[in-house]
Amino acid sequence: MVGGFLIHDQRWRKFAFLAALQSIVFFWTVGFNETVKYFAVAYPVAFLFVGVALTHFESLNLLRPPLRIIVCLVFAAIVLSGYVWRQHEWAQSHTIQWHYRPILDRSERLQYLSTKIYQLNNIYLYDTLNRILPQDAVLLFPDNTYPFYVDRRFLWTDEDLKFSNYLRECGVEAPADLVLFLADRRITHVVASSQSIESDERWTNVVEADPTTAPLATSRLYRVRNPF
Repeated sequence: MVGGFLIHDQRWRKFAFLAALQSIVFFWTVGFNETVKYFAVAYPVAFLFVGVALTHFESLNLLRPPLRIIVCLVFAAIVLSGYVWRQHEWAQSHTIQWHYRPILDRSERLQYLSTKIYQLNNIYLYDTLNRILPQDAVLLFPDNTYPFYVDRRFLWTDEDLKFSNYLRECGVEAPADLVLFLADRRITHVVASSQSIESDERWTNVVEADPTTAPLATSRLYRVRNPF
């Protein structure tokens, strides 16, 4: 890109202007999901308009060669410093504890995911479930446990909905109602914290704890006693 400015050829300089603009947009918006989501549709128009304006400015030959070189170097330094600053900022984030090392195998993948937010301390449990549960298993997650990496069918509530309220809205008041609820949805297993299960009497005779354990997990696996 910098070389395009230094070459005394208008065609290369036009490409360099466009590349410079796109680089600025990329380096300063990457990582800002909201910015990209709402303003990305305007980027093509901005690239075209500003690119033409910069090309016209270049055609006026207002900058002498030595000054042109200085401006290009300053511009490159600004962009590079912005990129370095952004990388340093990301490295200090509590969600990034991997220090840019490559993920080489399954164990490192699990270790990496366990450092993420959204209760992915359960990732070792989810990995175990993917290996031991039959393919036709259907899981219920009555806790806010974010089962993104469970490779089985599941029913789950998001963070804005208390699952107990959801069950109540479905008419689940007694253990018999819960049995019907699970059977209608062909649920075979429940993944929840032991506190959630033990503090709700509706679950007492409906599920039984499975001996499966996993490191760091805040939830555990329960089996429906008499699935559908």
